[in-house]
Amino acid sequence: MLTADITIQGKQEVKSYISRDHFDDLQPGLLRRTELLPANAPDWDEGDHGLLIHLFGWREHPDEDGPSKMMGLVTGHFAFGMAQVVRCPFTRELRWDLEYRQIYAHNREGVVSGSMKWPAYSGSLKRGWMYTIPISDTIIRIPELEPYNFNGWEVKPWSGLNRQLEQMQSLYRVGAGSGISSVKQDISCVQDSHAALYSALRTFEETIAKTGKVKEWISGKGPDAAEVKRYLRLLLLVRDIKKSITTFGIAQSNWREFFNQPLGTRNPNKVVGLINILLSKRSIFPRKGNDNLLRLAAEKGYPMWSLLTCQIGGEIPKLIPLAPTSPTAH
Repeated sequence: MLTADITIQGKQEVKSYISRDHFDDLQPGLLRRTELLPANAPDWDEGDHGLLIHLFGWREHPDEDGPSKMMGLVTGHFAFGMAQVVRCPFTRELRWDLEYRQIYAHNREGVVSGSMKWPAYSGSLKRGWMYTIPISDTIIRIPELEPYNFNGWEVKPWSGLNRQLEQMQSLYRVGAGSGISSVKQDISCVQDSHAALYSALRTFEETIAKTGKVKEWISGKGPDAAEVKRYLRLLLLVRDIKKSITTFGIAQSNWREFFNQPLGTRNPNKVVGLINILLSKRSIFPRKGNDNLLRLAAEKGYPMWSLLTCQIGGEIPKLIPLAPTSPTAH
């Protein structure tokens, strides 16, 4: 499974692929494995971890009720997750183990906000999305999230990210005590998923800063230079994520308050709701959040692996796959 059908090399080439070709030529039965290499990178090996960016589109069928588009656009759904390279016990070949961290509002499909493996969600033989809609799962290798060892003190950013995503999932399950979490015109899974990511990175940054050893490390009196440089690159990543968060209408000064009461569990009045729509007009589209993060990863030279499926498992007559879109991505 770790053999790519397509390999895209070069920073600009990867960005162009993300914006223009990622969902190109959708057809029933499609499985496309694409390796994205904006810079030179080692091969993926057993045990390697990556951040999973999950995005799906929708479908159109003459006998299906309800609109498939909003304002002429296909919104779809966005989520983070965790990916790991594992060895298949049957074939002994390397494959991906994907686990979604779904920040999911209450819905009629019965999907519950929480953690779920690929076979229980996309690949479920009973209700898997893989049969009816196009699905993109992109794995990003982020060296700055690997464990740090500062003079014997080990810090694991991946664990912190898992905790923050789990907390956001639990808030969505109970509506932060209100009993309901919903998606509205000014509210989307993209915003709250990004808030969890930023909260995890910011919490890690604050944890390190509170030790009072940062200046000592940077001066060369602490851990080795390579570890310090990796930590400094993580701080730059946090700043870039912050820019993305503010683009999504989340003020940087109240990020912690926002995380404790995510948008999906709020019930703003009409005036506040209108203001939120204007502030976050670009954030209600999962495709926008997906493309922004993947382009950021390309800019930083992170290697990526894209798995794109479209109605695999059998043909359903008259069912038309629809790629997720945004005002700037069609």
